[in-house]
Amino acid sequence: MNAVCKRRRLKQANLEHRQHKSANDIGKLERSNKQTAKRTIFIRVTFSFPVSHLSSHRGSA
Repeated sequence: MNAVCKRRRLKQANLEHRQHKSANDIGKLERSNKQTAKRTIFIRVTFSFPVSHLSSHRGSA
C-alpha cells in the first residue's frame, strides 16, 4: 500500500513540476486558505474570552 501511494505521489509531484506555475499557485492558495482558517478560529477563541471577562468585571465593579 505505502509503496503504491509513494509512487502515486511521485508521479503527481512530477506532473506538478511540469505544469510548474499553475500547480504551485494552486498549492499556495490551498495552504494560505488553511492558514487563514486556522487564524480566524484562533482569533475568535482568543477574543471571545477577554470580552466575557471584561463584561463580568464591569458588572461586579
